[in-house]
Amino acid sequence: MLGRDAQVAELVALMGGDADVETGTTEPMTSVGYPVIVVHGYNSTGKSSSVRRALDVVKTASHATYTAFVDCTTIYNRRQVFTDVLRQIDPLARSQPDDPLLGPTKQSSDGYHNLNLLGFVQCLCKIMTGLHTANVPNVLVVLDNVDQFLTRGFHDLLRSLCRLNNELNMKMRFSLVLITRGISLPLERLLLPFVPVHVHFPLYTQDEISDILVDQLKLWEHERLFRAWTKYLHQMLEHDCHDWVEFRYMVIQLLPLFYEHASTADGYDPTSDNFKAAHKALVHQTQLRAKSLFQHLYHRNTSIESHTEAVAVERVNLPFGCLMLVLASYLSSFNPQETDAVYFTTARSTKKRRNGGGSAKARKMTKKQAEAIPQQLIGPKVFSLQRLLAIYSSILEEYDPPAMLGLEADDISTTLSRSDVFNHVNVLVRMRLLQRISALDELDDIKLRCLADHEFVERIARQIEFPLENFLNQIT
Repeated sequence: MLGRDAQVAELVALMGGDADVETGTTEPMTSVGYPVIVVHGYNSTGKSSSVRRALDVVKTASHATYTAFVDCTTIYNRRQVFTDVLRQIDPLARSQPDDPLLGPTKQSSDGYHNLNLLGFVQCLCKIMTGLHTANVPNVLVVLDNVDQFLTRGFHDLLRSLCRLNNELNMKMRFSLVLITRGISLPLERLLLPFVPVHVHFPLYTQDEISDILVDQLKLWEHERLFRAWTKYLHQMLEHDCHDWVEFRYMVIQLLPLFYEHASTADGYDPTSDNFKAAHKALVHQTQLRAKSLFQHLYHRNTSIESHTEAVAVERVNLPFGCLMLVLASYLSSFNPQETDAVYFTTARSTKKRRNGGGSAKARKMTKKQAEAIPQQLIGPKVFSLQRLLAIYSSILEEYDPPAMLGLEADDISTTLSRSDVFNHVNVLVRMRLLQRISALDELDDIKLRCLADHEFVERIARQIEFPLENFLNQIT
């Protein structure tokens, strides 16, 4: 694999195979693999594909090796884990044709569809005993996206799989490979007693990204000019291309511009005048095209306030409901929950307070409140979706939008349908204005955090003429 030969060789050695991945030997493996292997690294760094490559190498080197690769994003109960592992390990189950019409019959006949941990261990021992009598079988189970596994509450199941070697009543080498983007504190604590070995996948270097793009886009004829161009793009987009897949997307967007200048360049002689002229023109056109492209991607629009003052003002081109949800999320993160009754009230509750006469006087700050650190210096707090919608309804009811916005009655309605709420929240999460703290499958108690900074929120407030200072708590 491009840029991942060292990691693949390390994985093969840890799984009990020959470290030299280039050898095509069919001799049985004599080394013992590690019980628990943790593969971690940033997203799009080739972790899953490298592990699959290592599994193929180990299976080729040993006929007594049986592997199973389980994607935890599709796992919602324990029985699915046992079923997927056993059906991939059992040669008889793998040899049966996948007929969709015979799917239910197959599930009921193999006996792997409704198992607990004890039944899983018994079936695994039965499979290994029936296949091998002399050689010690090697079983490699890979759990991809194991962070999703923990998010769904399978801590005890993962702990049981890690100690499976001690639970088996036969001679068998069982290795568990866990793939995750980052080693979280709960995962580290869970794996600490088992002394796992770690394999880190770093970010692709600039040269490795160029090698991958040349191979995928089949630009061997103009390889020199393309490498020089991608090097310039990598320097220009350094803060945006930690994920090389996003960088590839930007390269593909600008690829027609490259083809316009590649025909006039000498792809094999970087010292020629044609190559230098083509590279210079390509860099100049890339600067102009990238500027307009990024403005389109991030929905930035500039307008002139007046003819005398040539001042360009950035506007946030989002639906009115999204803008109000950003303001409500900022107030939810930076206002204490106990002050919601003070700042967010309806007209009916305000009238009742005036009749009572108890809230006309200003509330005095306590010494504890006066010495408290402002929430703006600490950071945004986590809030629930119910509180966000309550604050959204309150500020929208007390907000009088200007006529120049041209809003209709549906736009300023204080009630949102469930589909509108989730659509707006998903848009803000994708734009990194909201962060979802709770699990994706948790729909009853959704926890969020506002990621919009104060300058961005003030820009929205000025755009729609919203009195943000009237609702923002400046005391704590």
